[in-house]
Amino acid sequence: MSFDKKTSLRPRISLVAVWVVFCAYCNFMGWVLSAAHALNVPGFGIALGLALVIFGVWKIKTGAVFFCPQDFGKFRRRFRRPLPMAFFILAVLAVLGGVLYVPTNYDAMAYRLPRVLHWLAEGRWHWIHTDFNRVNTRGPGIEWVSAPIMALTGTDRLLFLINVVSFLFLPGLIFSVFTRLGIRPRVAWCWMWPLSCGYCFLLQAGSIANDLFAAVLVLAAMDYALRSHQQKSLGALWLSILAAGLFTGVKANTVPLGLPYVIALAPGWRLWFRKIYVTVAICVVAAVVSFLPISFLNIKYAGDWTGGVSQHMASSSGTAWARFAGNVSILAINGLTPPVAPFAGWWNSHVAARLAKTSSGQKIDATFDIQNTVFTMSEMDTEETSGLGFGLCVLLFATALGVLWNFRNRARCESFRPLPVFFNLGTYIAFFVFMVSSYYLSTVRLLTPYYPLLVIPLFMIVSERLVRQRWWQVTALGTFVVAAAPLMLNPARPLFPWKPAVALMQRLGCPAKFVSRAEKVYSVYSHRHDSFAPAIALLPPETRVVGLVTYDDPEAALWQPFGSRRVIHVCHEDTGAFLRKEGITYVLVSSEKFRLDFQKPLEQWLAEIHGTLVRTFPLALRAGEGPVDWYLVRLD
Repeated sequence: MSFDKKTSLRPRISLVAVWVVFCAYCNFMGWVLSAAHALNVPGFGIALGLALVIFGVWKIKTGAVFFCPQDFGKFRRRFRRPLPMAFFILAVLAVLGGVLYVPTNYDAMAYRLPRVLHWLAEGRWHWIHTDFNRVNTRGPGIEWVSAPIMALTGTDRLLFLINVVSFLFLPGLIFSVFTRLGIRPRVAWCWMWPLSCGYCFLLQAGSIANDLFAAVLVLAAMDYALRSHQQKSLGALWLSILAAGLFTGVKANTVPLGLPYVIALAPGWRLWFRKIYVTVAICVVAAVVSFLPISFLNIKYAGDWTGGVSQHMASSSGTAWARFAGNVSILAINGLTPPVAPFAGWWNSHVAARLAKTSSGQKIDATFDIQNTVFTMSEMDTEETSGLGFGLCVLLFATALGVLWNFRNRARCESFRPLPVFFNLGTYIAFFVFMVSSYYLSTVRLLTPYYPLLVIPLFMIVSERLVRQRWWQVTALGTFVVAAAPLMLNPARPLFPWKPAVALMQRLGCPAKFVSRAEKVYSVYSHRHDSFAPAIALLPPETRVVGLVTYDDPEAALWQPFGSRRVIHVCHEDTGAFLRKEGITYVLVSSEKFRLDFQKPLEQWLAEIHGTLVRTFPLALRAGEGPVDWYLVRLD
């Protein structure tokens, strides 16, 4: 008993605060070590050792604790209730997928992991020599957290833990932000569990994507900003500044969310003048871990702060209304599509094709990066193409209808509070800016950091009586059941034996086209981590440097196992002398990339670099495309 009393008197430290500080430290030290050309195992070892010493001294000095004995009993009682228990089950399944399967997220393997590997090979950050400048221009927030893990372990198998930690923080952060903005505690508690299991969050929990990671940092920034003036806490102010810098450093498309963040921070402006020097120092650190460094580097090397010019992106093409209408269409189609849609092929060939041929459809489609895709439907929800999901959209719609039906909710609304009103207004202005500027088919995934904030106005007029009703409770539990389907069927991490399942479908007489498509999708995902294995098998064992003619291919697979070889991108202007100076003896060439970018016969290029074609072989790197021919070229 005496232990409990002593523990309760010590300052309590939130694990979210530790996570924000840890991520900020990794980002800050990444740039510092890079400047010192010490981006290697000894450098990371010294940096992490220093962090542990500082943390130990601080903990001894303050006597801070993270858990009290009574916390475990509270957690046990909480997860006996239906909604938390359903969240817990899905969380276990998501973590299990990350434990069982190697990372296969396409964007991560195409440019986020390769950029870290290039930096580690060079011992510093550098502008990578490539035609695929996405590897240079994107925010490096999650990469700086991944770099020490990859350097010290020599593998990417543990990177999914970054998203596991982020996912487990979601319910508590959602509850805290909601209640601080005036949502009733019972409503916030009932919604924090199903909202955390939106497909964009749940499917990334065992992945190495960075949208979930950014969403948690956005919520942390908003939460600590609101705490800072409500509790008059300088510590909360500093944590909010760090989290705000981090979320822009992870995803540049979160920059518009700086508006609601500033609104949340504004009432506590007097706090900035207490310990002003420390606050300024925190702001400097936040600037270093934000998108500012990479934006300046993009201006220097690529010509604009976004890096879009170097990637030949027509971001200003088309009109704002066309982009807005296209993004609304993408969100609507995705929200109305069930987790598995065997009718997607019919929709794409009949409905989507007709919509794309209309005059408005042509204008809308022309503003997006990939043509003839705006009105299409996915056959299955995956981590690359998921938003909130069908089940959660149905629950939101049912809740909205319940609010409209029960007019007594309006009478019970609290009096006017300016902060929530201006905060919601700022959120929707940020959302509008995103919708008129985004021209990617992956809009539903890119909006992941926005979703928890966009639903706040609806929940502010929901009464506790509504969420206590049986129909709402049953519908909410139904969303967890529906969410289990994409989690179990996820091609990246299937939680069922997919090969026997495909064989069973063949025996049951399922349509051959459907069976063939399922087999292709699961096969490509299962081999993505070692998709370059056929090419590696053709290389002599002593090959340590490999040239690569590529664009948006899962390059990380060619580095496997990490440390065995180094990959150098070969561009269309590179000469044979340059390639030999880099130590390249063999070059792997994508026939598709060569045809689009080099624009010359292969024989002419081989003569220019004095190379010989050794082998032509197929590689299937994308589930939506067939095998593509690759060339193995040896420099004479």
